[in-house]
Amino acid sequence: MSEFDCSNYLSALPTPKVTGVAILRLLADDEYALGKLLEIVRTDPALTGRILSVANVSLHVGEPPATCIEDAALRLPVRSFRSLVLGFASDGVSVLPDSFSLEQYWHDSMALAIAARCLAGIGNHFSPSLAFTCALCSGIGRLALAMAHPDEYDAVISVGVGLPVSEFLRLERRELGVDHAQLAGMIFREWNLPLEMYSAVESFEIQAKRGRSLPENPPSLTTVLRGALRLTSPTSSPDLHAAEEVNSDKPDILARLGVTCLDYLKLQQTVAEEIEFCMRRLNAAGAAPEMSLAGAKTRFDINHVGRSSGLRILAVDGDPITLRLLNHHLGLDGHSITPASNPADALSIAVRDQPQLIITELFLPSMGGLGLCRLLRSSSVCADIYILVVTGFDEQSHIVSAFEAGADEFVSKPFNSDILRSRVRAGQRMIELRERVEKDKRLLNEQYSRMTLLNRHLTAAASTDVLTSLPNRRHALSQLDEAMKHALSGSIPLSVILLDVDHFKHVNDTHGHDAGDVVLQVVGGALRTIASQSVDVCRWGGEEFLVILPNHTMAAAVQLAEELRSGVQSLSVSLRDSVCSVTVSLGVASVDAEVANVADLIRSADQRVYAAKTRGRNCVVFRGGTDGVE
Repeated sequence: MSEFDCSNYLSALPTPKVTGVAILRLLADDEYALGKLLEIVRTDPALTGRILSVANVSLHVGEPPATCIEDAALRLPVRSFRSLVLGFASDGVSVLPDSFSLEQYWHDSMALAIAARCLAGIGNHFSPSLAFTCALCSGIGRLALAMAHPDEYDAVISVGVGLPVSEFLRLERRELGVDHAQLAGMIFREWNLPLEMYSAVESFEIQAKRGRSLPENPPSLTTVLRGALRLTSPTSSPDLHAAEEVNSDKPDILARLGVTCLDYLKLQQTVAEEIEFCMRRLNAAGAAPEMSLAGAKTRFDINHVGRSSGLRILAVDGDPITLRLLNHHLGLDGHSITPASNPADALSIAVRDQPQLIITELFLPSMGGLGLCRLLRSSSVCADIYILVVTGFDEQSHIVSAFEAGADEFVSKPFNSDILRSRVRAGQRMIELRERVEKDKRLLNEQYSRMTLLNRHLTAAASTDVLTSLPNRRHALSQLDEAMKHALSGSIPLSVILLDVDHFKHVNDTHGHDAGDVVLQVVGGALRTIASQSVDVCRWGGEEFLVILPNHTMAAAVQLAEELRSGVQSLSVSLRDSVCSVTVSLGVASVDAEVANVADLIRSADQRVYAAKTRGRNCVVFRGGTDGVE
């Protein structure tokens, strides 16, 4: 996946409307408190990640990346930070699959983030703010897939109900060419977040297999995220030590993090209370006022563009008589009017209902009509709304100020109803023209999305072995090149397992090549099932398979190799006329002082496979081509 372009997914990440409204209402006051703004921003995964990416775009040599929203606020100028928050927070949700709940996504992200922060604080394993950010944004891949491919992802969710996580990830890769864990890791890289963060989000959902996890001191960020997932799981149990006694070689992940049964119950209560508090605070900050003349409107359906019907208009004026007059005169042309008496309420309604046209008095309390225009124009979700300013002051300076603030048209008060209606009709022509353009753009984006998906399927086909459906040699070499760069820099270890099916020529000669194909398919499937989803199991060629193990020491690789050997040995392969058993010979190699490149690593593993063959087959060799484990 190293050549995968995730830029299209980054541009589609939305912020929930309640968060956008809360931010707009807060920033409407020039004397806003930065602390309150940070409290709102840190609740949204997409907004947090996008701001971190800007903060990390030009790091100096040796400077650590920003890993939480507080770091970003310290690195960016106050005015720039405000503008970024305002722009990013206004990206509303356009299309999401019916089966994808943005509210549930937000709830799950916040629960995981709060749990991760608490777990990091218990053992002082990581900065609580780093763990919070990593967990908060860990599900960003699911949101990106849902936004970029709503129809396709809707089908994936429907088919994947009840599947284990590993099978659901495989379903995503099959249908979309990438799974949400891989995409989250790529997005973290694009945001210039550190290796430990993107490695954790790529692997934490796949629990370590029984007996394979090695002691960690201190625990990794992946373990902290797994603990948070365990803590927030609906099926999670507080009986941690009972679980440890049942499986003494694999203690409960929360117990390994130092969580007692009492801690467990307290943590669950803390997570629930903090989520409820966050939701109350957002709703209080972003609540829309009650409507007196018209109820809340549904989002405009772009498929109905082209019909010359009434507009959805937001009228902003402190005078209730003026609001009633606007409602009467414009209602004659079929327009639907929603009133607001002040700019703060107007902002909430504009983000929530997205009116097509706003009519506002120039002189209003608080920020005034000019301030409202400027704030709307700085908000990407409201930037294109047609704005008509109405005021009793028609001095040239006021008119110029209105246009400079972002107004599209100007009408003097007391207004002539015919002139007002004519100006609105002129605006309606502009609005309908722009919406036709937007419809064409949406259709082009949908076509581009389908072409991207098709190209990804073609790329996956070029990297997949037809017989076993495993990644092929081309994919393996690409992944090895990427992993080798990290390994040679000393950032993470790298190991490989090369294995060869024993007596494969005898199977072909005795039972035929069709039987040999069946053996390869069964062995490949078994290897994929036994190995973790976070590692690549590839068909290397002929009867050889290669397992690529980034972030695995030699000890961990040997442990997995023995599991693979034992698992294959237990297979019974049904052929047309008989049942045969299969064994494999395995060679394990890791990057060390004697390994300078991929060729050296594969050569070392191949020599150890040969040594395993000379020892009698069905064994693991991992040192010097002579010493091994059977």
